[in-house]
Amino acid sequence: MRFSALNPSLAFLLSLLASSGSLLSGQTSPAQFLGRAPGEAFTPHHRVVDYCEHIAETSPVARLINYGTTPEGRPLQVLVFSSEENLARLEDIRLQHLDSGADSDVGVIWLSYDVHGNEAVCTEAALEVIGRLAEPSGDVGRWLDGLVILIDPCLNPDGHERYVQFFQRESSATPDPNPRSIEHNEPWPGGRYNHYLFDLNRDWAWLTQEESRARWELYRQWMPHVHGDFHEMGFNSPYYFPPAVEPYHEVITDWQRAFQWEIGQATAAKFDARGETYYTDEDFDLFYPSYGDTYPMYHGAIGMTYEQGGSGGAGLLVERNDGALLSLADRIANHVSSSLALVETSHRLREQLVTEFREYQRVNEAGEGFAYAGYLIPAEGQSDLLPDLVSFLDMHEIEALQVQRGSNRSIVSHRYSNGMTETVAPVAGDLWIPSAGRHGRFLSVLMDPSPVLSDSLTYDITSWALPYAQGLEAYACLDAPMYLEGWNRGAEDVALPASDFGWMFPLNGPKLGRFLADAFQAGLTPRMASEDISWGNGLDCPRGTPMFLIADGEDVQSVLSGLVERHGLIGKAIPGGMTPVGPDLGSSFVQKLQGPRVGLVTGSGASATAVGAAWWHFEQQLHYPVTRISTEDLREETLAAFDIFILPSGWYGEDSGAMKALTAFARNGGWVIAWGSGFDVLARQAGVADRVMPESGPEDRVDWADQRRDRARGRIEGATFITENDPSHPLMWSTPGPLYTLQNSSRRQGLAVSGGQPAAWIQGRDEPLAGFAGERLTPVPEDIWVMGSISLGSGGILGFSDDPLFRGFWTSGSNLFNQAIFVAPSFLR
Repeated sequence: MRFSALNPSLAFLLSLLASSGSLLSGQTSPAQFLGRAPGEAFTPHHRVVDYCEHIAETSPVARLINYGTTPEGRPLQVLVFSSEENLARLEDIRLQHLDSGADSDVGVIWLSYDVHGNEAVCTEAALEVIGRLAEPSGDVGRWLDGLVILIDPCLNPDGHERYVQFFQRESSATPDPNPRSIEHNEPWPGGRYNHYLFDLNRDWAWLTQEESRARWELYRQWMPHVHGDFHEMGFNSPYYFPPAVEPYHEVITDWQRAFQWEIGQATAAKFDARGETYYTDEDFDLFYPSYGDTYPMYHGAIGMTYEQGGSGGAGLLVERNDGALLSLADRIANHVSSSLALVETSHRLREQLVTEFREYQRVNEAGEGFAYAGYLIPAEGQSDLLPDLVSFLDMHEIEALQVQRGSNRSIVSHRYSNGMTETVAPVAGDLWIPSAGRHGRFLSVLMDPSPVLSDSLTYDITSWALPYAQGLEAYACLDAPMYLEGWNRGAEDVALPASDFGWMFPLNGPKLGRFLADAFQAGLTPRMASEDISWGNGLDCPRGTPMFLIADGEDVQSVLSGLVERHGLIGKAIPGGMTPVGPDLGSSFVQKLQGPRVGLVTGSGASATAVGAAWWHFEQQLHYPVTRISTEDLREETLAAFDIFILPSGWYGEDSGAMKALTAFARNGGWVIAWGSGFDVLARQAGVADRVMPESGPEDRVDWADQRRDRARGRIEGATFITENDPSHPLMWSTPGPLYTLQNSSRRQGLAVSGGQPAAWIQGRDEPLAGFAGERLTPVPEDIWVMGSISLGSGGILGFSDDPLFRGFWTSGSNLFNQAIFVAPSFLR
């Protein structure tokens, strides 16, 4: 983008980068390296990598860390800046910083850019900040003497490149500011998301994605005092910077609140001097634990979000609603200004940052003031669920212990499944998670059974506790059990026992789905019974247990032995086909399961994140094939090649060709697994819907200023409910503990669905266990569908009210989804 006269924002940016020293040299200037002025183009990721490597090679105050690789093979990189003296002893500084007993006067700050790939100005700003810090003169020299500054110029390279390639392909020779121009309108799915279409800014805590796990490995090695997270929003918005708006989670300290205001005042002074408009203390709260501001905050840092108006719709130049033109150079200048204000303020307050961080860590280690001493997860009936929970805790360096023997000591606790105060007596094998520890406050947030909301207007979900997400009975306890030792991770003898007839594997939870997926891929045909079976003497086969018979093939034993070793399973020998209790193995109550051919709706109209969650689940968790078909290509002849088709949430036309084709597919013997708005639309198209609308609003007039809060009375923000369920329904067989549902929409189905058989539902008059639901939605006016089956012709719909794969962390939902894929259709035909 070239102007006949120097753009004012570009002029400011150049003067800013030249302050406290001469203009950046060709050695460090991104303009010289890239051959263009800031704001003339978006930088492809490979050139970002080239520039970072160049800076690391040529600047004496920079060091490059390659910390991972994206699913598409792009490098993840952080540049570390500090004085030459500090870099020479960088590892000592890091270790002193992490040692709560050591003296340290160096502040550690981390700046993250472009977690949403189409918020591409963030990377452009990062390059300018990198160039500025690479010249250690004037203010920069002082800052680098007292700080270690880590800069990640692009957290989401795959999404960034998707956006940049789109823009390079569609942009005009002269930027077209008309917002309706194609260069301002990305095709589905856009560049916001990563390869698997996950929102990486909602994955900081859950660590489902490769990029998130790699970043946490480096982040935990540094545990910065300050983390700045740079974004964009709609181009009609002005600039946003801290302080954040309520609600703040109650573990956030007074000092963390105070620094938000310090940084806000410092940034405001810079923006005021330029006459740049902005806002603070609105929209962006500090509550949901998996953002780039809250996740660092709950680890003792000062986490902050910065939002520039622009995003994927702004391109190089766009006309706002008020007629003003917004250029890429304008957007870069704002992010550079706020970035340097963050660095400057952190340097000024570094001594207090160090002191307060040490106090935060001391409180964590002591468990001082925590509401609970820890969390007890009973092992009985839930043992298959505990390994995944322990693995998750391991990733976050959170200790897991095991009760070694029973105690007659009862502990007062909060029971997650009913929200009541009860006593619980720990027994041998139970899991204990102590509150005190290096990441104690973060654990208390992750396990918070009912987070306190200081304001009902929130930016994201308001309930997320791990026992709810993983379908566990659990207790938040006021005292610790006795007789604790480290969690036993030792492998048991997993050899396949001798048998002349066959084997069974009593499994539930995620283990079952993964095992079935591998069994189908290996060519095995497991059997299941819809009723409990027992041969006596403890040889029990609960309904839904996979069984394999020697008579089903020559290689059954050898193939099964390999799967048993891979999954670490303990099988039981089946003595014969006649059963003293329950149906014999030749009964119609026992079905052979076949590996299904699975399709997934994708493309225009489908929710990208819902599609991504399903795609990732198949490829990364189940390792089972799924074929993605665009909505434009959904025809009856296309669907005939599949046994199951998945319809995620989205924005679909009820009478569209795609919905009609899916309805015909179900009537002709196929099964559609649908959720959220996809389930709602398909049920209406098939003529089986039983919609339950929110209670109507009041007849009284509502002031214009109060309309937003009035709308909240009919909204639900990720509230958790306990469900009633039918344990005999095939969807429920893999669920050993309580089933919680995370409700994210006021759109609801009742139980009077034509041909419907609910498997789980919210009971009428119930209120959420945790999270916000508007008063028009609570208490629930009648029984509300959560999941179940609907018969249509010779097939049907397996419908979920909300996303069972939500953000990859609601694993109790993914267990149900696996049942819908691999088990339920064989018993519902």
